[in-house]
Amino acid sequence: CDGTKTMIDTLVLCTGFDLWEANIPAIEIIGRDARNLGKWWRENKFQAYEGLTVPLFPNLITQASPYAWVGMSWFDTVEY
Repeated sequence: CDGTKTMIDTLVLCTGFDLWEANIPAIEIIGRDARNLGKWWRENKFQAYEGLTVPLFPNLITQASPYAWVGMSWFDTVEY
């Protein structure tokens, strides 16, 4: 705080938010053979067929799955 000014092109601010453990999916979803969807996604990477259904989770149809039209942010997509 000595009054020195520095020109920068990019400023990166990090909050430390843990996306994987805290938020995906927002609720616990258990599928066939007692598979936990959040754990399965972390171990096998995001997977979704046509952005609506997830392998090994029959009868789970969601518009907010990976690669769906809303992507990873419902709010950004809906506002455009």
